[in-house]
Amino acid sequence: MQQINTLLEAIKVSIHKIYHEQQRRDGNVTAEKIKNEFLGVAETRHNLLELFQRHNEDVKKLIGIDKSKATYQKYEVSRTRLTDFIKERYNLSDIALKEINHLFIADFEVFLRTTCRCNSNTTAKFIQFFKRIIILAKNNGWIVTDPFTNYKIHFAKVDRGYLTQEEIEV
Repeated sequence: MQQINTLLEAIKVSIHKIYHEQQRRDGNVTAEKIKNEFLGVAETRHNLLELFQRHNEDVKKLIGIDKSKATYQKYEVSRTRLTDFIKERYNLSDIALKEINHLFIADFEVFLRTTCRCNSNTTAKFIQFFKRIIILAKNNGWIVTDPFTNYKIHFAKVDRGYLTQEEIEV
């Protein structure tokens, strides 16, 4: 009887440890997650570039319906820039959605401005596309908090000017 009680106490301590670790890690604790970790069942890991690729495939299917080819191409360029950033900065082929934070976003913005030499509005547009992917992940319950919560995307005002009558006639 003493051995059974000792074993049960060890299990209880292990479950409490798992609970507190999950609470610290992502704040989203469920009984199923605790059970799976206790039993050694791997949790499905959702990755950023994988989700971006799936999103872009959906956009491609919508070309001519309610998306343009140009929109699809912009999403593809955005995904490529993100892929290059993750390879250069983290030496990884993809990154878990749960690892995306404010610093990651700020570093990506600096990468776009320096390495890719994008202007401020192009950079803002790439960040905006990236944010749409993060919103998709949050809506699917794959991340708990939105890393863009306190992140402001700034577009610079552009004066396009007007064409003169002579320019119109040419």
